Amino acid sequence: MQQVIDARIKEQSWIRKFLSIAALSIFLLWLSPLVVSVLTFGSCLLLNINLTAGRVFTAIATFRILQVPLRQFPQNMTQVAQALVALKRLLTFFQSGEVDLMAVERIEGGAADFAVAVHVSFKHFLVTFSFHGF
Repeated sequence: MQQVIDARIKEQSWIRKFLSIAALSIFLLWLSPLVVSVLTFGSCLLLNINLTAGRVFTAIATFRILQVPLRQFPQNMTQVAQALVALKRLLTFFQSGEVDLMAVERIEGGAADFAVAVHVSFKHFLVTFSFHGF
């Protein structure tokens, strides 16, 4: 029982670190359009570049267009990494000795045969992986 408690404490510390880094990342990414705008227009003022309404509007519109993809990129990378870890764990589990071979139906074939990743019907559970990365 102590091993389970120790594992949970260790997991909690890792989750706390992950969420702290994620919060800092989100804060900085939401702050970045403001910082970029201030630095850009501040540089223009220091270099005596004439800021017309057209230039300011174009710059702000460009910053706004780039803001959403820049904010979503780290979150998307995190989700991809988490999905790959989950798939690796599932693949390891389904190939382990814990799975009753009589309860698992394996379908031989190439990647073209795997149109359905998970199919559940009437107590049958079928999992197929069409990637060979792990």
